[in-house]
Amino acid sequence: MALDGSDQFNWDEITVFTAWNFPSANTWTTLFGRSGANNSATAASWLFMARRADLTPPYYRFRINGPTTATAPDINTAYSAQIKSANILVLRYNGSNQRAYLNGNTVANYSFTDGMRDTNYRLTLGGEDDAGGGAGNLDFSEFLVFKNALSDADVNVIEGYLAHKWGLLD
Repeated sequence: MALDGSDQFNWDEITVFTAWNFPSANTWTTLFGRSGANNSATAASWLFMARRADLTPPYYRFRINGPTTATAPDINTAYSAQIKSANILVLRYNGSNQRAYLNGNTVANYSFTDGMRDTNYRLTLGGEDDAGGGAGNLDFSEFLVFKNALSDADVNVIEGYLAHKWGLLD
């Protein structure tokens, strides 16, 4: 699924919230983001991908721009197995730091000051915008995108709301 008009979303910051489930074991698959290819140095603004979802523990990445360890840190594998069940995932980039939260826990927190690349790729859910990317088998209950990096307090409020709404509270 691609969001028409999202190829014009060339922002400096972003916060994404999703209540979702990724039950499959696809590898090197873009799950969502603004990307033409998940392993290209120039074909992405940002994306969330399954790097090796077939491993135990699985590996997932929140990538800004191209494929380097600075722009594509792995999600902490102590939490990555939770991605294969219903959960709340939050991705945030504020121009100097990229951070991922899973079910209220910080699972990636890296400094990155090069900014997001402007691209003409649309925001896609379940694959890449080049029509040739692998499509992940996943289910979304909710997907929210903000054009700025929300504060920790705002992230907590929205995470709590989504967890309550979708019955994902402990």
